[in-house]
Amino acid sequence: MLADDLAKSGDDVREGTPLVYVKTQTGRGVAARAPDDGKVVEVLVRPGTVIRELGTVVARLDPK
Repeated sequence: MLADDLAKSGDDVREGTPLVYVKTQTGRGVAARAPDDGKVVEVLVRPGTVIRELGTVVARLDPK
């Protein structure tokens, strides 16, 4: 489940920047991080969204 969104559309991010925090079924929080430098085009999930699969795209980036 998405616990917190950090990135907003239009934000510049660096590789490794946390985009969102996800709470696992065990209650552990993990960060989904930017794979590359770029600008956040759109955050595709909102707090409370249930993410069912590992590797789900949570944001779209325009690479630099």
